[in-house]
Amino acid sequence: MVEYLNAEFNQFNICFNLVHFSHIVSDQHFDTTASVVNQLFYTEPAVEYAGTAIRVMVPHHIQWRGVAYGHDRLIVRADQEEIIGIFIHEIGHNLSLKHTHEYFDSSWLCENVTRDPNDPAYNAESAGDYVVDTQASPNFYTYMQYVSQDCNNYTGNLINNCDGVPYNITLNEIQNYMAYTRQHCRTLFTTGQKIRMHEYISNEANDKYINILDDIDYDLYSVNSILDKGAEPDNQTGVIWDSPDIWVRNQPDGLTIQEHQDLEYNDDNTPVYVYVRVKNKSCNPSSEDDTLKLYWAKGGIGEQTWPYLWEGDYNESNALDVGGEIGSQTIPVLGQEDEAILEFEWQPKSPSVYEDAGFTNKPWMFCFLSRIESTTDVMTFPEESPSDAAVNARNNNNIVYKNTTTLVIEGTSDIGSISAGNYSELVAVTSDINFFTDQGNAIWQEAELRVRLDDKLWNAWLNSGAQSTNTRIWNSAEREILINGNNSSLDNISFAPVEWGTLTPRVNFLIKEVTGETYTLHISQTESNTNYVLGGYTYHINRNSSRQFFSAEASLDNTQNLTHLEAEHINELAVYNWYDAEGNFISSGQTLTITNIELKEYTLEVIANSDGHKDYKNFTVKENRSISSISPNPTLNDFSVNYNTGSATNAFLVITNVISGVSDNYLLDISKTYKTININNKPTGQYIVSLVTNNIIVDTKQLIKN
Repeated sequence: MVEYLNAEFNQFNICFNLVHFSHIVSDQHFDTTASVVNQLFYTEPAVEYAGTAIRVMVPHHIQWRGVAYGHDRLIVRADQEEIIGIFIHEIGHNLSLKHTHEYFDSSWLCENVTRDPNDPAYNAESAGDYVVDTQASPNFYTYMQYVSQDCNNYTGNLINNCDGVPYNITLNEIQNYMAYTRQHCRTLFTTGQKIRMHEYISNEANDKYINILDDIDYDLYSVNSILDKGAEPDNQTGVIWDSPDIWVRNQPDGLTIQEHQDLEYNDDNTPVYVYVRVKNKSCNPSSEDDTLKLYWAKGGIGEQTWPYLWEGDYNESNALDVGGEIGSQTIPVLGQEDEAILEFEWQPKSPSVYEDAGFTNKPWMFCFLSRIESTTDVMTFPEESPSDAAVNARNNNNIVYKNTTTLVIEGTSDIGSISAGNYSELVAVTSDINFFTDQGNAIWQEAELRVRLDDKLWNAWLNSGAQSTNTRIWNSAEREILINGNNSSLDNISFAPVEWGTLTPRVNFLIKEVTGETYTLHISQTESNTNYVLGGYTYHINRNSSRQFFSAEASLDNTQNLTHLEAEHINELAVYNWYDAEGNFISSGQTLTITNIELKEYTLEVIANSDGHKDYKNFTVKENRSISSISPNPTLNDFSVNYNTGSATNAFLVITNVISGVSDNYLLDISKTYKTININNKPTGQYIVSLVTNNIIVDTKQLIKN
C-alpha cells in the first residue's frame, strides 16, 4: 500500500515511509461499522503513533469502501486495498483535500462556476473544495451516465444550483482522485491540490506531523524476511536469522544468481563470495559516506553477542576462531526505492580446525551479519554493549543476519554440525534448544529427525536433568535423540561461562511418504524462563524426488528352537537395522536370528547409504509349532512324524480313526523333532494325526493305513 502512495505522491515531492505494521485479532471488529473500527485508533498499538504517523486500519468489512478521520486516521475496507484510488483518495482527505463536489448541494459554501477573480460571483478560493483549478462539479455518483467509460468525456449539461450556470466539467474533475467519479477514472491531482497538501503539511509540521523527514533524512535498510518492509521494530518476521538480503555463492556470480548456496571449503586459497542487498525506502537520496560492514561467526544457535562474538573478542577464550569482521565497503548513493548489491570476498577457515572442536559434519557452516553504518541513518533503537544480534536485527533495519544453510541430502543423512551453549566469559545461562518448522512444511510427516549431541552438550543436558518436550533418547551410546514433531525441545540446560558443544541433526526421509523436494528445519536456543531468543539456525533441505523407490521386506524361516528373519537387499548400499516391539535397537545386518522364546513383533529399518532415505516394515513373528512331515504315507505298519514343538513345555500326538472316532495319544520328547509310531494292530482306513503342545492342538495332518 505504501508503494501505491509513493508511486503517485512522489511525483510532487511527498513521500511516505512505513514505520509500523501489525495485526489486530478481534471478532468484534471483523465485520462492523467504521465508527466501531475508529475506536481502535485509541487503543494499543495504534494510539502509540498518534501525532507521529498517519494510522491506517484495514478491516474485513465496513459499510463504506474507505473513510478518513482528521489528519492522521483512515480506514480502507480489505476488499479495497488493491483499489489504488480509494487509498489515495482517503490520504488526500488526511492532507486537507476535500471532495471536488464539496458543498455542491448546499446553500452554504456552495462553489460558483466562474473562475474570473474579477467576477462578483467568484468564490473558488473560499467555497467548495477551496482549490481554484478544480472546477465546480456535482457528485458524479448521481450522474455517472454522463462520465464515459474511458474517462475522457463528460456528456451532461447539468446546471449548478449555486449560480444557475452550467457546469464547466474538464478532465481535472472526471479523473480526479477526490471526485466521486468512476473508480478506475481516479488518476490525478491538480496543481492546486498538490499545493494545498504541501501547505497543510508545512503549516501543521510542528503540531500534527512532528516526525516529518527533512530534506536530508533517508532510510537505508535490508530485510529480515519477505514479510519485512523495513518498519522498526520488525514485528512481522518470525525466524529473524534467515535474511534473504544476504546470500553466499561459491563462485562470483551472486549479482545475477541471487540464491543462497551451501558454503563449500576447497582450500586456503579459494575464497567464497558473500552478497548483501541494501535499499533506500525514503524520498531522499542517501549519502556517499555510508558504509556496509560484514561479519562472520561459526554456525550455531547460542547467544551471538554483539559486538564481542562478531568482532572476534571470543576467539581467544574459546581457543577457536568463532567470529570476526570480513570487510567494509562504501554504499553507493541510492535514490528513492533504489537498491545496491555489494559483493564481499572471504576466505573461510580450514574445516579441520572445527572438526577437532566437534563440528564433525559440514564444519564449514558459518553465519553472516551485515550492518549499515551512517551518520544520518543511525540506529533507531540504540544497541547496548553487549547486546543480542537477534534483538538488534529485529529492532533496526540497518542490521540483518543469515544463520542458515541450503543443502542437498546426499552421501549422508547428517545435515551439518552447529554449536549450542554459552560463548560468554561472564555469565552462566539456562536455556532450551528448540526444533520447529514453518507452517505447512511437511518435514515431520515425511521424514524422521534425530539429533546427535557431542559429549559436552550431552553431559550438560544429562546433568541438568535430561528434561525435554516431545523427544526421546534413541541411542544413548551414540548420544542420539529422536525429535518426535514440531515444537520439540531439550529443556532447562545449564551452561557455565564458555561452556558449549555441538549438535548434528540427521534427517531420514521416509521413502513411502515424501511428496516434496524442499523442506525447512529451524533450531533455536532460548532462555528457559523468558523464551528470549539467544540465536537460531535454519536448514533448507533439498531432496532428489526422482531417486529410485525401494521397500523394506524380509523373509522368515523357523526351526525347532530358532527363527531367522532375512532382509531383502534393496539393490543399493544400505544399512539394515532391527528393533524390538518397544523400539529398542537390537542389531544391524540383513539377518536377525532369535530364539523361539523371544518371538514377538520386530521392526526392520532400511536406510540407503546414498541419501539417507529409509523405509520400515513390521513383522509379527509366530513360533513354528507344526507337523513337518509324515513318512511313509500311506503306511502298512510303521511311520515317522517330523515335528516342531518350539518353546512348548509338553507335547503329544493324537491319532484318530476318521470312521470310528477312536484315538490314541503318543507322548513326545520336546528335545527331539521326530517320532516313529507302529499302528500294526489298527484297522485300515483314514486317520487324523494331531500335534498338541501345552494342551492346544496346533497342527493336523492326514494319514492313510493300507
